[in-house]
Amino acid sequence: MSILAFEKIHACGNDFLFFQQPFPLVHLAALCDRNAGVGADGAMLLVDLASDQVNLRHWDPDGSESFCLNGTRSSLEFLYRSGRIGPVGKVNCSGRVMDYEINEFVSLFFAPAPAREMIFENEVVRLKGLFLDVGNPQWVTYPGQIDAVQFRTLAPHIRKQHPERPQGCNVNWLGLGEPIVIQTFERGVENFTKACGSGILASAMALSQMTNADQFQFQPEGPDWVRVHKINGFYQLFGPTRWVFSGVYPCR
Repeated sequence: MSILAFEKIHACGNDFLFFQQPFPLVHLAALCDRNAGVGADGAMLLVDLASDQVNLRHWDPDGSESFCLNGTRSSLEFLYRSGRIGPVGKVNCSGRVMDYEINEFVSLFFAPAPAREMIFENEVVRLKGLFLDVGNPQWVTYPGQIDAVQFRTLAPHIRKQHPERPQGCNVNWLGLGEPIVIQTFERGVENFTKACGSGILASAMALSQMTNADQFQFQPEGPDWVRVHKINGFYQLFGPTRWVFSGVYPCR
């Protein structure tokens, strides 16, 4: 039997197990199970702290690897508070490289992603949205078309709709008003999560195209908030992240 050491971290309730040593992926689903395991939306691995950037990897509970924005900023917060990294630098998460800056909160910086309109239609409803790839594929509904209850029924079907993406996409619903209420159904997790940083980033980019606004505050289902500011054509995303506890898991 081996023992896996981990840190539990989260951003707005979007929670992760953070490992500083490689771990067998065969145990990932059991680790993430909220009833029989530790419980998490995914796992982060510190690959190394190279001289020029922090290198991370992220996996969903189903074992698929993907870029994860909330996992990245939660991991950076933990590493910074542990004295492992400086306040400014570059980070690579599963192939997606970005700049970071840590003050009161972790900020990540992104170039705009192209957006194109995509329609979801079934026998009951026709929805208009924007599709963007911000490191992982996201579909953002135009606000005001359906309410949150309807969205929770439709989201698993919208998630699988994209013909060019056999693995599907994350699906985001936006409320009207301020702060902007957001709900996200995530592929790989195959459920709604308390928050999705990549979904928030994609939603800010979509709203910027829809409205020409340049500052947004989002309220996901979990605690805390996320803000996105568009500055000189680039997007800065920031908000609280939390360390929860250190733990060990016996692998049999």
